[in-house]
Amino acid sequence: HKFAKCSMTGPGTRACTCFNNYIGDGLKCKGNVERELKLKGLTGFYIRLVVAGISLQGRGPFTVFIPNAEALKSISSLKDLAQSKEVYANLLRGHIVMCHTLLPDDLNRPRNLTSLSGLVLTTGPMTEGRITINNSTVIDSDDVSVNGIIHEINTVLFPPHVDKVLSLPKPTDLNLTDVADRYGYKTFYKLLEDTGVMELMNNVVNQPTTIFLPSDSIMATLPQEQKDFLFHQNNRAQLLEYLKYHILIGQKIYAEGLIYLEPARTLQGSSLSFSCGGSDNIGEIFINDASCRIIRRHLVFRTG
Repeated sequence: HKFAKCSMTGPGTRACTCFNNYIGDGLKCKGNVERELKLKGLTGFYIRLVVAGISLQGRGPFTVFIPNAEALKSISSLKDLAQSKEVYANLLRGHIVMCHTLLPDDLNRPRNLTSLSGLVLTTGPMTEGRITINNSTVIDSDDVSVNGIIHEINTVLFPPHVDKVLSLPKPTDLNLTDVADRYGYKTFYKLLEDTGVMELMNNVVNQPTTIFLPSDSIMATLPQEQKDFLFHQNNRAQLLEYLKYHILIGQKIYAEGLIYLEPARTLQGSSLSFSCGGSDNIGEIFINDASCRIIRRHLVFRTG
């Protein structure tokens, strides 16, 4: 194989070993998922990933469900989709599960997987000998690549109510106030405003920002003792530190960039760490030793 090094081990016999960054038995060597996409002729999806700025060259591992050429025509028919790069990219992320190389045997029973977009993909049970993913069927599975595996599917994995999503304003036309109002983060946002943290976020020196927002329902469940402490006028300094600890400045980080992010320094000064879910939480992303789980992703606004 052209990506292997072979040496003679005896008369008429040889041993071959794949080069670094390739995997296989030496007779067949596979590179990263992006390379295998191109070799399999699935260039339509690959080109869309490139345009959206999504890379599958990293260490992963990635499990990628690739709509075939016929299925991709359904994306082209959605004219509004091309108007928003953020919505388009998130649709593509819905076909990628990170941190796990899921073989056909891993997919032939009912289980939930969380894609990079946050879209939940439900597998199985098998139908007529085929693996199903949501409303799609796996029509071909590749061998394992050095950083994951490809499964070819026969339909695009659209999120529920995709027409409603497309009718919303472009994410980059929204500000953080709009996001907080629309998706239920008003309590935390008001604290950001009242303490002057929003002024720091609005400073171009700190932009773009990535913020981890506790929802209104989560804020409501804080123990009363903790609320009394944080919201007491005499503890304003502690509240300010608490709020700033949820914000990364100078970077806009999508799900695929979180896992292998170098210790991420917050506006407060301390760092956050991120990890993948295990076999019971495939595709989930956790913060700080799994003490917190990201439950909604990519609420994009104008500056972050």
